[in-house]
Amino acid sequence: MSSIKYHIKNVNLPNRKTNWHIVVKVTRKWREIDTQNGNVLGVNMIFIDQSHDRIRAWMDSTVMNNLENKFVEGQTLKVQNFKVQEYTNLEDEKCFEDDRFIRLTHYTRVREHMGLGCLIPENIFVFKNLSDVPNHQHRISSCIDVVGIVHSVDPLKLSSKTNRRYTDLVITDTRYYVKIRLWDELEYPDVTVFASLKIEFSEKYDITYLTNNVASRFYLNCNVEREETLRKRFNDLHGC
Repeated sequence: MSSIKYHIKNVNLPNRKTNWHIVVKVTRKWREIDTQNGNVLGVNMIFIDQSHDRIRAWMDSTVMNNLENKFVEGQTLKVQNFKVQEYTNLEDEKCFEDDRFIRLTHYTRVREHMGLGCLIPENIFVFKNLSDVPNHQHRISSCIDVVGIVHSVDPLKLSSKTNRRYTDLVITDTRYYVKIRLWDELEYPDVTVFASLKIEFSEKYDITYLTNNVASRFYLNCNVEREETLRKRFNDLHGC
């Protein structure tokens, strides 16, 4: 049977088909590590298609040897023969809000596609307003994208529980302020797009804050309207 061509937004669940066919750009890729023993569990990726829709893709450790090196960030690829699965209640820390993801298998086939690369953006963000962050009094399973100006930065610290370095900073959109705890990150630009941050709530301090994880990325000058608007507002306020 020939492959069924589709755009990401047209995938409906539940669906048992495996002969899907998409042309996508790999915008992010990261390994998932077992924190208990350090073993690699698999590889996560974010795909974007020509309709400017995005979806997470996953390959577990049993198929990594054959597939991992075929996926390179920034490349446009034709991907065939995979499963589309629904998230379960056990899924945690989704890199963005969605109800399904792609699971790559031993039958998955990948090859570079030269025709549509210029039509697919490097990144897609769905921004949350900073004013909405304090409304989440409990941690949610999906991460969020925000853009903000770095307002203040605390000195670097070492966690006695995890032995990891972290710093606390506050970002603003010139109207609202939100705290972010960044683990293992030492550099970040003044006006930043923060992609895939987790929302956490501290009962001890009664505060909602954001924190990064392996899916998180920081971007400067990524030519998105929200960032450009914030930069202009900041410059107008400070007479720049």
